[in-house]
Amino acid sequence: MTVSHEHPRTEEGYQGKVDIFFVKADLREKPYPEHQETALKVFICTQRLTLEPIDSETIGNNRKELLIKETDGESWAKRWENNNPWSAFVALEDTSSKIIGRVVLDYGDQPGHATLSFIVPKAFEGRGFESEIVSPVVREWSKLLVQRGDQIPSGEDQKPHPFVAVDATASEGTAEAALLDGLMTRIERETEDGEIYYEKRVTGDKV
Repeated sequence: MTVSHEHPRTEEGYQGKVDIFFVKADLREKPYPEHQETALKVFICTQRLTLEPIDSETIGNNRKELLIKETDGESWAKRWENNNPWSAFVALEDTSSKIIGRVVLDYGDQPGHATLSFIVPKAFEGRGFESEIVSPVVREWSKLLVQRGDQIPSGEDQKPHPFVAVDATASEGTAEAALLDGLMTRIERETEDGEIYYEKRVTGDKV
């Protein structure tokens, strides 16, 4: 993993399996309103994709395809504006700039947990994009959040807690479950609709 605070891959090329860039607003391809110039800007670059913070325009134009609830979308966009990294990324294909999907590490129900969810529209299924979107978030981005010391509002009180784990759910026999089996650990726990519960510890600390 390469971490840079200078500029995105578009200026110096793909450097490795996963590159993460923290950049200033003036280096973004599209302009942002003045009030967003100090907002956290993060790019996660993989072999074929660039994951970037989701914004209000992207949400409004792609709500149906990316299965974004109105309240979630507004919250995710606001979090990035407020330098809150517990939000969603939209994945863009480098060769076409098409939106391939979205992924989010959201506030979890358990203290110190981030809940992972992701979606790739049917038109792009079966090409390995799911793995390319989810893997760097679960592995590299979560590790970087631990290194940064970012606490996550979580648990019943939604108060900040040290980030200790990523969790997710998926139905048995689905492509989502197959992907999560390679990234996380199945945990015996009751879930809604009888889904499989997954967890990946990102630190040994207890909350």
